[in-house]
Amino acid sequence: MSATITGENFDNPSLRLDCIHPGTAGANTFSVNITTIGSYTATSIVTTWPFVSPLTAGDFCVVVVINRDGSDAKYSGIVYKGSSYNLASFKFAKPMSVSRRGAGLALARPTEATRYLYAAGGDKTGGRDYNGNVTALDTVEAVPIDRLGTMSTWSVQRNKLPIACTYSDARNIGMFVYLLCGHTGTSPTNKIFRAQVLDPLQTPDLDVDININENSNGTRGLFADGGVFVYRVSATFDTSDASNPDGESLPGDAMSVKLPKINGNTGAFVLTIIWDPIPDASGYRVYRTVIGQNRSTQVGLLAQTSGSCTTLRCTYTDSGLGPNPDVSVLPYLPGSLGKWHEVSQLTTARAWGAIGASKQPGTSTTTWYLYAFGGIATANGDAALASYEHATVTIVKADKKTRESQTLSTWAVAAGTLSTGRYNIMSTTMDPTVAPSLDLSAGSFYIHIGPGVTNGGDISDHIDVGQVSADGTLALFDTFRGSRGSINTGSRYGPCMCAF
Repeated sequence: MSATITGENFDNPSLRLDCIHPGTAGANTFSVNITTIGSYTATSIVTTWPFVSPLTAGDFCVVVVINRDGSDAKYSGIVYKGSSYNLASFKFAKPMSVSRRGAGLALARPTEATRYLYAAGGDKTGGRDYNGNVTALDTVEAVPIDRLGTMSTWSVQRNKLPIACTYSDARNIGMFVYLLCGHTGTSPTNKIFRAQVLDPLQTPDLDVDININENSNGTRGLFADGGVFVYRVSATFDTSDASNPDGESLPGDAMSVKLPKINGNTGAFVLTIIWDPIPDASGYRVYRTVIGQNRSTQVGLLAQTSGSCTTLRCTYTDSGLGPNPDVSVLPYLPGSLGKWHEVSQLTTARAWGAIGASKQPGTSTTTWYLYAFGGIATANGDAALASYEHATVTIVKADKKTRESQTLSTWAVAAGTLSTGRYNIMSTTMDPTVAPSLDLSAGSFYIHIGPGVTNGGDISDHIDVGQVSADGTLALFDTFRGSRGSINTGSRYGPCMCAF
C-alpha cells in the first residue's frame, strides 16, 4: 500500500509503525520498522507500507517519522483491513462514571495530538416514555483516547448543560461540540446547545519579576521563609462572549518559582506575575500553591482580576501577605469544554432525531453545514418525522492570539425528505478523507441516515443517503435495503454508524 506523509523539516527520515493487535489480552503492542522509503523532500515522504508478519488484518498502527538527529513525530493512524473490510472484535473499555441512555456522543481534538470523547446528557430510565417519567441528565463527561485508540478514565466535566437532555445526538465541528438536546425528560425540544473545546494553545504565557522589599510595618512576609511556589493563570470571558459566555480558558503552563529564606525579622519577597493579554478576555484568574506546601503542585484560586489589561503586558503582584489560595477552586483540566450555551433553535422539536455535519463541497475549510434528521415532535405519540433541516456554520480560524469562533445561521427545513419518517436514528458523513476505500471524488460529501422506528412503532431497515450540495441541501437518492446495503440480519433502530 502506497502512502504519502506531509509535514515540515523532514531530514533523511526513517519510518516506524507503532501498532496494536485489537481485542487481544496482555502485551498486545509491537513496532515495525519501514526499511525502504521511495522518496522524500523537506515537506513530503512517499513510501510503501509492508503487509508482513506480525501485521494482521485489523491491526491499528501509528506512523512515526524519525529524522537523522533522532527527533521524531507521530502522525495519523492507519488500519490494516482484510478484503471483507470487517472491524476487529469489540471489547469492553472503561465504563462511564454514570449510566447514560440516549446521551449525545462526540469526538473532538483539542490539538492534533489529543482526542477526547464526550458524552452529554442522557438518562438512566429503562423503556420508552414521552410523558414525563424519564429522569434526564444535565451532566457531561469526557475520556481521553490515545493514538492507538486506548481509552483512559472518564471524568465528569465542570460545566453542565443549560437544561437536562436525553434522546440526544452530538457532533463536533472544529473547536466546538454541538448537541441536539432532543428531550427534556418531560417533552421533546427544539433546542441546540454547543460548547467550545478549550484550546491549550490559547492560554496566558507567564513570566515573573522578583523584588525584595522591607515592609513598612516591620512584619515578615510569608515568602520570607522561602520555598517553591507554582503559578498558573487563565483568562475569563464575560456573558456576551459568543464562544464561551461567562467562561474560562485552560490555564497556561505552570511556572515554578524557588525562593531562598530571608534572614532577619523584616523583609519579604514580592513577586510580580507577568503575562501577555488574551484577546476578548474580561479578566484573569491567578492560581498558586499554598505557602508552606513546598512539594505540592496542586494550585488553588489566589485572585481574580477584572477588565482588560491597560498595557501590552498583564501583571499581578503577590506579596504573600494575603490569605492562602482557595484549593476548592481549581483550573480547568486538559480536554475540558467551555460553558454550554444555546444557539439557533430548530424549527421543530426532534426527540431521538439524528444530527449530522459536513463540510461545504469543494475546497472551503470555513463553511460547514449542520443537519437534524427525523425524530419525534410530540410528547404523546409515535408521529415520526421524515423531514430534515439544516443550518450553516461559518468558521473563523484561530491564530496564535485569537480563539476559533463559529456562527450558526437560522435553521431551514429542506424540500426533500427521508424515504420514511423514523426516530431513534443515527447518521454518518462520508468524504474522501475519512472513507478513502469508497473511492469518492475529491470534494464530494455524502450523509447516510440509518434505520430506526417508524410510525406505529414498526422497525425500519431503510438507510437513506444524500449528497451534500453547495447550498447545504441534500440530493437524496436511493434507499438501501436488503442486499443493497441494509443490515443483513434484519431491521434495527438506534444503531451506531461510522465510515472508514
